[in-house]
This record gives sequence, C-alpha cells and structure tokens, in this order.
Amino acid sequence: MTEVLKRAEASNIEFNANKLQFRMTEVKYMSQIISDKGVKADPRHIKSIVDMPTPSSKGESRALYVDSVNCVKDFTSQKGTTTTQRYLVDELLMLMREDHPYCWID
Repeated sequence: MTEVLKRAEASNIEFNANKLQFRMTEVKYMSQIISDKGVKADPRHIKSIVDMPTPSSKGESRALYVDSVNCVKDFTSQKGTTTTQRYLVDELLMLMREDHPYCWID
C-alpha cells in the first residue's frame, strides 16, 4: 500500500478519503469485478443487459451493444460464462453487420 501511495503522490493523484476501502478481496470497477483471481464481468451488469427491452431496429441493437454489451464482450469466452451471455454477444454482432438483414426473435 505504501508503494501505491508513493506513486500516487509522485503523479499528483489524490484520493477521496470517504471513498477509500481497505482490505477488500475484490472490487467492482466499470462493470467488472477485479480480484486476486483475475477480472470477470459483474453478474448484475449481465442481468441488466439480458433484462433490457427488445431492440426494434439495427440502430437500437448497435446502441445496446455499444452502451452495454461492449463492456463485457471480452469475458464471453471465459470459463464459467453462460451460454446466454455468449449467445447475446454473438447475435448482436451478427445483427450489426451491414450484409445481414435485421430480424430480432424473442
């Protein structure tokens, strides 16, 4: 911890004492959970994506991907990722292709 504080001070980085948390085994940051075991997608973020309303156009699909799915797409090949998560990413990528007709099926 001392090394982190030294580097922060050398780089003129300040911390908000009210927001600091010590002795955490994992932290949530930008829809990710970071721990000593690595980085994984936050399950609450995945659930919010799955529970979103059905997009009705290619533009809405693109917005869904850019705003939400893009944050977690790197985790879809990791062990423990559900088939639903991988399917969602794959289908959205396919729908955004210019040579693919738009057809969303619930």
